[in-house]
Amino acid sequence: MREEISKTFDVLNKQNWENNKKAKLALKKQGIKFISPNKKDRAEMQQLADKTTKKLIKQGVFTAKMVNKVDQLLTDYRKKH
Repeated sequence: MREEISKTFDVLNKQNWENNKKAKLALKKQGIKFISPNKKDRAEMQQLADKTTKKLIKQGVFTAKMVNKVDQLLTDYRKKH
């Protein structure tokens, strides 16, 4: 059963990637420009994200354990992709 679920999610992920590509192309055709933030702006955005995450943990919206798990999963994913 796990194998079937895994296959289904693989198919869905591929479909989502294709849909995202098509959506991005449609936006570009409408004149939307995609930019990449420079190093300074990325650092500022990361600082804001970190500050917000800490605030949400303090408010009890997320647990530190959950945030750490998500951070680790993102790190692992980014290493592979």
